[in-house]
Amino acid sequence: MENHLFEFYRNLEGDNLSFIYRGHFSDAITDKLIELSEINIKSSKEVRKLRKKVSFIMVESFQNIVRHGSSSSNDEVSGDFPNTFLLRNHGNAFYITSVNTIGSHKVADLKKKLDKVNAMSSEELKALFTQVLVADQFSEKGGAGLGLIEMVRKSGEPIDYDFVSINNEKSSCFMRLKLKRKDDTESGFTPFSVDKEMHQRFVNEEVLMLYKGNFSQESVIPMLQMMEENMKVLIDELAMQKKTFNILVEVLQNISRHGALNAKGRKIGLFMISESYTGFQVSAGNLINNEEVPLLKKKLSNLAALNAEELNSLYKKALRSDQGNDGGAGLGLIDIYRDSNNQVEADFHKINDTHSFYSIAVKL
Repeated sequence: MENHLFEFYRNLEGDNLSFIYRGHFSDAITDKLIELSEINIKSSKEVRKLRKKVSFIMVESFQNIVRHGSSSSNDEVSGDFPNTFLLRNHGNAFYITSVNTIGSHKVADLKKKLDKVNAMSSEELKALFTQVLVADQFSEKGGAGLGLIEMVRKSGEPIDYDFVSINNEKSSCFMRLKLKRKDDTESGFTPFSVDKEMHQRFVNEEVLMLYKGNFSQESVIPMLQMMEENMKVLIDELAMQKKTFNILVEVLQNISRHGALNAKGRKIGLFMISESYTGFQVSAGNLINNEEVPLLKKKLSNLAALNAEELNSLYKKALRSDQGNDGGAGLGLIDIYRDSNNQVEADFHKINDTHSFYSIAVKL
């Protein structure tokens, strides 16, 4: 089992918010995504004014995958170009990227439309929006043409795009929207190539979902609901669904309860669930105070040394004596070791004189 979470933490260190999702796309997932993003945006006064625009563009990008992605469930989550949604807040800028499979015969027409809206002024876009609305043209599925126009109008920036041929019948469509405050004349945008490289890294690592951001209690709930919805599609066995979800709850709650506060008073953590050859791997990490490291290492080492019977006995003892300590973190860790058959790997990386990055990976 490999725990790559610290590498992702370093790669995304400059991001206030990172969210990557690969899997089942539906309206229910869209709602939870908006809820999660708004929790993060409202806690940052620097980007709070962009909340409505970010939410609108996210919905349009996500719905673009829902409407126009491949109808094959295999294409949704597997292969070299799975349907993917990426949201990043780096500095004062937001990047919203969608990746979905389309018929190769549609590429030329979509490219023509993208070039058209990218070249237009705000006045021309407004006029085109009205024209398309009245004529009900521009898209055979309805809504996508208007969505493209509105995304460019709302962002004030052209859409970055690329098409990659998968085979004679199918192509992968990358589209990225950029957004920043109008009064921000100093911040530049990260090159589109960075997000494409990031997408490829997540595909290679078979990441289903990654979230870096504020781990308040209210942010944990929509994440769990998204993954619960996804688990129903990805896992046939009900018992495995429940076991995976239980570990997700414990891992996310552990960050929410015990992550160290950053300079802005937020609990910033990193959560990831990925596929493995035999099942799934759930990973999570957060900053902790350096003085907590020796005791936590000892606790994890003690748990790793126990067999299934001993873990069950310890769990019952802790439950009876109400010594799950720290609001249930002890019980939670014991439960993680029990449910995963002791397939847990923990890492510690010293960040500075006060904090270390603690990560745990659980194989299911």
